[in-house]
This record gives sequence, structure tokens and C-alpha cells, in this order.
Amino acid sequence: MNKTLISLILLSLLVMVPAGSLLAQEEELEEIVSTPGDILAIIETVADWLFSALIILASLFIVWGGFEYVMAGGDDTKVTSARSKIKNALIGVIIAVAAKGLVAVVRSILGG
Repeated sequence: MNKTLISLILLSLLVMVPAGSLLAQEEELEEIVSTPGDILAIIETVADWLFSALIILASLFIVWGGFEYVMAGGDDTKVTSARSKIKNALIGVIIAVAAKGLVAVVRSILGG
């Protein structure tokens, strides 16, 4: 179980580090950001990265919960744990979709 957690953390770092290094280039950022539309484009890019990472992570948790559910062998504690993982992953998907929609709403309000 600890190996799986460490693997998930490393996977999330692999997804997040490139986005962080792109945003850390301050000199180029001043040239890129000159209008509100540019700022919205950057926000959309970051939101797309986060959305993709959250969907991948949620998919892994759904598979993990499904595997635990199948392997529970009737043990109520394991079944409850598996259902909890699947439920939390689905909540994560709903939050990710809502955040993606929020970016679209902000873009439409700001006239993009």
C-alpha cells in the first residue's frame, strides 16, 4: 500500500513539475502576458494540465478501488474501504469538471 502511495505521489510530481517550470520563467512571462486574453490563456493552460492530472489520478483510484472491491472476499472493512476510494475518486472527477467549467465561465464573463 505504501508503494502505491509513493508511486501516485511520484506520478503527480511528474505531471506538475513541467507546469511549474514553465511558469517559473519570469522573463519570458512578461513578454507573453500583455493583455487580459493572454492571462486567460495561461489560466486555461494550467487548468488543462490540472484537469488532465486529476482525471488520471481519479482513474487510478477507481481502478485501485475496483481491485480492492473484487479482492475483498466478503470482508466488510475492505469492501467499505474500496467503496470509499471509488466514491472519493468520483467526487474528484466532479470537482475537476466543475473547475474546468469555471474557467469557461470566467472566460465568457471577461469577454474571451
